[in-house]
Amino acid sequence: MVNKNKASHEEMPETNRHSNKTESNQTELIQKKLAEKTLNQATKEKSTITKDKKKNKTSKKKLEEKAELKKYAPNTSKEISIHRTTCIEELSTLLLTPKNEIIKSLLLKGISVTPNQLINEDIIQQIADEYETKIITEPKPIITTKTSKPISTSAQTQRPPIVTIIGHVNHGKTTLLHKIRNSQTNQKEAGGITQKIGAYETIFEHKGENRKIVFLDTPGHETFSSTRSKSLSNSDLAILVIAIDDGIKAQTIESIKQAKDANIPIVVAINKVDKTDSIKANTERLKTQLAEYNLIPEEWGGDTSMVAVSASQEYGIKELIDNIFLRTDMLDLRANPTCEAKGIVLETNINKTKGITTLILVQEGTLHIGETIVIGDTWSKIKNMVDASGKTTLVATASSVITIQGLLTTPHTETHFSCFRKVKDAIEFIKMKKTNTDFPKTPLVSATHSFIKQENKTEINVIIKAESQGLLEAVALNIPTQKHPNVNVRITKASVGYVTETDVEFAITSKSEILAFNTTYAPEAKKLANKKNIIIKDFKVIYDILNYISALENGNKSRNEKTDPTGIGIVKAIFPTSKTFVAGVLVTKGTITKKSLIHIIQELKTIYTGEIKSLKRGKEDISEAHYGSECGICLPNFAAWKIGDFIHAFDHPL
Repeated sequence: MVNKNKASHEEMPETNRHSNKTESNQTELIQKKLAEKTLNQATKEKSTITKDKKKNKTSKKKLEEKAELKKYAPNTSKEISIHRTTCIEELSTLLLTPKNEIIKSLLLKGISVTPNQLINEDIIQQIADEYETKIITEPKPIITTKTSKPISTSAQTQRPPIVTIIGHVNHGKTTLLHKIRNSQTNQKEAGGITQKIGAYETIFEHKGENRKIVFLDTPGHETFSSTRSKSLSNSDLAILVIAIDDGIKAQTIESIKQAKDANIPIVVAINKVDKTDSIKANTERLKTQLAEYNLIPEEWGGDTSMVAVSASQEYGIKELIDNIFLRTDMLDLRANPTCEAKGIVLETNINKTKGITTLILVQEGTLHIGETIVIGDTWSKIKNMVDASGKTTLVATASSVITIQGLLTTPHTETHFSCFRKVKDAIEFIKMKKTNTDFPKTPLVSATHSFIKQENKTEINVIIKAESQGLLEAVALNIPTQKHPNVNVRITKASVGYVTETDVEFAITSKSEILAFNTTYAPEAKKLANKKNIIIKDFKVIYDILNYISALENGNKSRNEKTDPTGIGIVKAIFPTSKTFVAGVLVTKGTITKKSLIHIIQELKTIYTGEIKSLKRGKEDISEAHYGSECGICLPNFAAWKIGDFIHAFDHPL
């Protein structure tokens, strides 16, 4: 018994220990669960606090946005204040009316606009009348910006001169410029004429120093009057080229007036002196004629330098360059290289591989690759810069001609640009510009523009596509309007670049034909046009497209006719015969045949349409003359040839 009780007594402590251990484990488990619960609760509370903070931050942001919008809240009354020109976007906000509704309303009236396109007072008033709103015209505000800093005179350094070459068509402007630049490449554009602005930089040795001159070459034709005017307004000096054997012509007089309007000095280059037997007598005669336009030679007591030159013989080139430096040094041309770059757009193209390429002239400051450029109301990063010699560059200083890539839209010629090192400064500048009409974003649309439908007239709709902005503007500014009482040619769309599928689709919708000026088209666009019977016509020379549009407006042109000439020639010499005159012609494109029907274009007008009487090479009769060859052309009942006349040959009557 004793032993049994003893054993039983000894077993008790072990049971107690086991019980105590179990209780301890349970306590630890409870504490662990409590800790987990506390941790979960803390996490939830933290999450709630974070959400509340985010909510408060979002609410604060929304309140700030509402406050910002409140600053520019539109006037809900029946009166609105605007400037003399505004855009649809702004007008939509002021009228509390969706912009699409306004655009649709204008389209029904035959006025095609985009949201950011500026419209004039007449159209604004039409919209206001429709919505029974009174217009109050405000004066233009004066813009100031923290990015605009006064230029210190001490920070300015001498800059190279910018020189524009002007004069009548075929007086040798481009040839002279190539000789000045010592360039052997004198590539002719379509029709043997210059149709777009050319920009070049050349280094000369002058008085022991290497000096740079920037040259701008302009077209001489009447249709490019606006191009010349824009170029001159951004130049320091003009070289007026006059052929001594042709004298003062229409565009010579216009060029003189435009240079005087730009208030820049003129140096006269009397060209082709190798083509006259008496240089002195003909030069004096030309100086007398120029005096009538207040261009008095220096030797007569005036202030106009006149230099006798021969581009073909390279005669007088050095004297001309010396006169350029003499005149421009007197102007003391300076710019600040330390400020952010500013300048002007000269030309814009769209390239299939490079995208939008824009030729710009830097007028102030220094431009760096990678900077933000503001043109109109858009900003872009400059991805690439190519100088006038075709080489990639990282920096461009004042009086530099640069081609840039990276723009998101095609800017118009003579649009000013500003560059910024920080994107936020560029955006701030754009916001400020949008409130002021001193900075137009797109060309102004007026109620009398050819985009507008004419009542009681047969409409012929056309879409114009051009190689560059300059060519597009030249066509738009010279399109004849309202020539025919019953026919109106209406431009439904005009843009830069090749013809795309979208253009053809728009042509289908608007029942338009497409006029492609010196540009190409995508294969898909051509296929779709053929499938849907949309007319696409190609033009290489500006007077061809203008003559075609004029003929359409006068009801003289079949819309399905072939318009491309099979050959183009230029009259280089005139030879008298016993009864008439024969033109010595250089074929510059295609082939001219004996059976061709030809147009003679003189001073941009077609003065003769008819058949060829005889086609010769020397004394030999030939059936055709090909590109690069010369021939003699005699016409029945026509002898009023002039050197520089253009001949367009066609397979069948137009």
